[in-house]
Amino acid sequence: MNHPFCLGCVSMYSGIVLGVLILFIMYSLNFNWLTIWLIGLGFIPMPYLQMHYQIKWFKIFARVGLGIGSVLFIGGPLFFTAFDTKGNMIRFFVIAFYIILARHALSRRQKTMDRPCDTCTEGVFPICSWNKDLIIEASKNEDLDEEGREFMGMVAQSLTVPQNERMVLALSASDFE
Repeated sequence: MNHPFCLGCVSMYSGIVLGVLILFIMYSLNFNWLTIWLIGLGFIPMPYLQMHYQIKWFKIFARVGLGIGSVLFIGGPLFFTAFDTKGNMIRFFVIAFYIILARHALSRRQKTMDRPCDTCTEGVFPICSWNKDLIIEASKNEDLDEEGREFMGMVAQSLTVPQNERMVLALSASDFE
């Protein structure tokens, strides 16, 4: 597989798998649905905190917590409340509350998302100074045809000289909106 995995998604789905295991372990240890749901409720701050602390280890921790918390928050009431009118009302309100929370968190995330490439003057990823070393290495690749090597050389040169001497115009991500 040549496509890299998204760190947040892999962490969250791993948390979901762990959450399913934890859910049934808790139930087998006679935790009632309300206790399981309250523990899931305790994980709510995770995605909100992760919006403000953009550190790799914390993102992994928060997304695994989001997966576990989601399973416990929904799974406890969904599977372990009584199958009667009261239980169905609890299921409905828990799922509705979860949807509202998820929409709110996603809305907040869009507003607070750090998008450094939008205002960067160093080019558009992946042809930007972030990948300067890789671009310089690629410009020396013997497998490229002459035009490809010449283009990569120009891009590499544009990333290693002062801005007023660049041969390739650097665009920012906002130039494409």
